[in-house]
Amino acid sequence: LLEQIAKETQEPGEFMTRLNAAYSKIFGSTSELMFATACCASFDLKTGRILHANAGHPLPMVVGPDGTVGPAHIAAKALGPALGLFGDARYEHSELELAPGKRVVFYTDGLTEARNADQQEFSEEGLMTSLRAHGREPLPALLNALVYDVTLFTDETVFEDDVCILGVDCAGA
Repeated sequence: LLEQIAKETQEPGEFMTRLNAAYSKIFGSTSELMFATACCASFDLKTGRILHANAGHPLPMVVGPDGTVGPAHIAAKALGPALGLFGDARYEHSELELAPGKRVVFYTDGLTEARNADQQEFSEEGLMTSLRAHGREPLPALLNALVYDVTLFTDETVFEDDVCILGVDCAGA
Protein backbone atom coordinates (compact mmCIF):
# COMPACT_ATOMS: atom_id res chain seq x y z
CA LEU A 1 0.00 0.00 0.00
CA LEU A 2 2.77 2.44 0.92
CA GLU A 3 4.73 1.65 -2.23
CA GLN A 4 1.64 2.07 -4.42
CA ILE A 5 0.71 5.45 -2.93
CA ALA A 6 4.33 6.61 -3.18
CA LYS A 7 4.18 5.95 -6.93
CA GLU A 8 1.10 8.16 -7.18
CA THR A 9 2.23 11.21 -5.18
CA GLN A 10 5.39 12.64 -3.62
CA GLU A 11 3.50 15.35 -1.67
CA PRO A 12 3.30 14.44 2.06
CA GLY A 13 -0.20 15.79 2.73
CA GLU A 14 -1.69 14.04 -0.29
CA PHE A 15 0.19 10.85 0.59
CA MET A 16 -1.33 10.86 4.09
CA THR A 17 -4.81 11.65 2.73
CA ARG A 18 -4.67 8.64 0.41
CA LEU A 19 -3.18 6.40 3.09
CA ASN A 20 -5.89 7.44 5.53
CA ALA A 21 -8.66 6.65 3.02
CA ALA A 22 -7.20 3.18 2.47
CA TYR A 23 -6.64 2.51 6.18
CA SER A 24 -10.16 3.70 7.01
CA LYS A 25 -11.59 1.02 4.70
CA ILE A 26 -9.30 -1.67 6.13
CA PHE A 27 -9.77 -0.68 9.78
CA GLY A 28 -13.51 -0.12 9.30
CA SER A 29 -13.97 -3.76 8.36
CA THR A 30 -13.01 -4.89 11.87
CA SER A 31 -15.19 -4.93 14.97
CA GLU A 32 -12.51 -3.15 17.03
CA LEU A 33 -11.47 0.50 16.96
CA MET A 34 -8.20 0.57 15.05
CA PHE A 35 -6.01 3.47 14.03
CA ALA A 36 -2.36 4.29 13.39
CA THR A 37 -0.33 7.39 14.02
CA ALA A 38 2.15 8.37 11.34
CA CYS A 39 4.11 11.18 9.84
CA CYS A 40 5.34 11.66 6.32
CA ALA A 41 8.34 13.83 5.52
CA SER A 42 9.98 14.79 2.28
CA PHE A 43 13.56 16.06 2.40
CA ASP A 44 15.24 18.38 -0.09
CA LEU A 45 18.89 17.53 0.55
CA LYS A 46 20.19 20.58 -1.34
CA THR A 47 18.21 23.21 0.55
CA GLY A 48 17.54 21.54 3.91
CA ARG A 49 13.81 22.01 3.36
CA ILE A 50 11.51 19.42 4.93
CA LEU A 51 7.84 19.02 4.07
CA HIS A 52 6.03 17.34 6.97
CA ALA A 53 2.48 15.97 7.34
CA ASN A 54 1.35 14.50 10.63
CA ALA A 55 -1.42 12.08 11.59
CA GLY A 56 -1.51 12.11 15.39
CA HIS A 57 2.17 11.20 15.64
CA PRO A 58 4.67 12.69 18.12
CA LEU A 59 6.35 15.77 16.69
CA PRO A 60 9.98 15.31 15.76
CA MET A 61 12.62 16.91 17.97
CA VAL A 62 15.09 19.44 16.61
CA VAL A 63 18.57 19.44 18.13
CA GLY A 64 20.58 22.60 17.54
CA PRO A 65 24.37 22.74 17.23
CA ASP A 66 24.36 24.78 20.46
CA GLY A 67 22.63 21.98 22.37
CA THR A 68 19.12 23.43 22.29
CA VAL A 69 16.36 20.83 21.97
CA GLY A 70 12.68 21.22 21.29
CA PRO A 71 9.77 19.94 19.24
CA ALA A 72 9.77 20.95 15.58
CA HIS A 73 7.49 23.88 14.81
CA ILE A 74 4.82 22.26 12.68
CA ALA A 75 1.99 24.47 11.41
CA ALA A 76 -1.44 23.57 12.78
CA LYS A 77 -2.71 22.88 9.25
CA ALA A 78 -0.28 19.93 9.05
CA LEU A 79 -1.52 18.27 12.26
CA GLY A 80 -4.23 15.77 11.34
CA PRO A 81 -6.03 12.97 13.16
CA ALA A 82 -4.61 9.48 13.45
CA LEU A 83 -5.02 7.38 10.32
CA GLY A 84 -8.18 5.35 10.05
CA LEU A 85 -10.35 7.40 12.41
CA PHE A 86 -12.05 9.62 9.83
CA GLY A 87 -12.14 8.31 6.27
CA ASP A 88 -12.69 11.75 4.74
CA ALA A 89 -9.88 13.53 6.63
CA ARG A 90 -7.68 15.73 4.46
CA TYR A 91 -4.02 16.17 5.38
CA GLU A 92 -1.73 19.04 4.53
CA HIS A 93 1.97 19.56 5.07
CA SER A 94 4.03 22.35 6.54
CA GLU A 95 7.55 23.35 5.70
CA LEU A 96 10.56 23.25 7.99
CA GLU A 97 14.00 24.61 7.26
CA LEU A 98 16.84 22.55 8.63
CA ALA A 99 19.90 24.77 8.90
CA PRO A 100 23.40 23.30 8.74
CA GLY A 101 24.43 21.78 12.06
CA LYS A 102 20.88 20.97 13.14
CA ARG A 103 19.42 17.52 13.57
CA VAL A 104 15.89 16.22 13.47
CA VAL A 105 14.94 13.13 15.47
CA PHE A 106 11.71 11.32 14.58
CA TYR A 107 10.43 8.74 17.08
CA THR A 108 7.42 6.64 17.98
CA ASP A 109 5.52 7.02 21.22
CA GLY A 110 6.77 3.63 22.40
CA LEU A 111 9.90 5.54 23.41
CA THR A 112 8.32 8.35 25.42
CA GLU A 113 5.57 6.14 26.88
CA ALA A 114 8.02 3.52 28.21
CA ARG A 115 7.28 3.12 31.92
CA ASN A 116 9.42 2.40 34.94
CA ALA A 117 8.42 0.23 37.92
CA ASP A 118 6.48 3.17 39.42
CA GLN A 119 4.48 3.46 36.16
CA GLN A 120 6.07 6.83 35.34
CA GLU A 121 6.62 7.47 31.62
CA PHE A 122 10.00 8.37 30.19
CA SER A 123 8.07 11.28 28.62
CA GLU A 124 8.87 13.96 26.11
CA GLU A 125 10.84 15.78 28.82
CA GLY A 126 12.97 12.67 29.39
CA LEU A 127 13.56 12.50 25.65
CA MET A 128 14.64 16.15 25.52
CA THR A 129 16.94 15.65 28.54
CA SER A 130 18.60 12.70 26.83
CA LEU A 131 18.94 14.61 23.54
CA ARG A 132 20.53 17.56 25.38
CA ALA A 133 22.99 15.23 27.10
CA HIS A 134 24.03 13.42 23.92
CA GLY A 135 23.16 15.95 21.20
CA ARG A 136 26.75 16.61 20.14
CA GLU A 137 27.66 12.94 19.69
CA PRO A 138 27.77 11.41 16.21
CA LEU A 139 24.23 10.57 15.14
CA PRO A 140 24.50 6.75 15.53
CA ALA A 141 25.92 7.22 19.05
CA LEU A 142 23.19 9.74 19.89
CA LEU A 143 20.41 7.33 18.88
CA ASN A 144 22.06 4.44 20.77
CA ALA A 145 22.44 6.63 23.87
CA LEU A 146 18.79 7.61 23.66
CA VAL A 147 17.67 3.98 23.68
CA TYR A 148 20.13 3.23 26.48
CA ASP A 149 18.73 6.11 28.59
CA VAL A 150 15.22 4.70 28.20
CA THR A 151 16.37 1.22 29.24
CA LEU A 152 18.09 2.72 32.30
CA PHE A 153 14.89 4.57 33.17
CA THR A 154 12.66 1.50 32.80
CA ASP A 155 15.22 -1.06 34.00
CA GLU A 156 14.03 -3.17 31.06
CA THR A 157 15.69 -4.11 27.78
CA VAL A 158 12.41 -5.00 26.06
CA PHE A 159 9.89 -2.30 25.17
CA GLU A 160 6.14 -2.85 25.70
CA ASP A 161 5.29 -0.89 22.55
CA ASP A 162 7.03 -0.55 19.22
CA VAL A 163 10.01 1.80 19.12
CA CYS A 164 11.39 3.40 16.01
CA ILE A 165 13.88 6.27 15.85
CA LEU A 166 15.17 8.10 12.81
CA GLY A 167 17.78 10.84 13.00
CA VAL A 168 18.69 13.26 10.22
CA ASP A 169 21.77 15.50 10.21
CA CYS A 170 21.92 18.62 8.11
CA ALA A 171 25.56 18.89 7.12
CA GLY A 172 25.04 21.89 4.81
CA ALA A 173 26.44 22.63 1.40
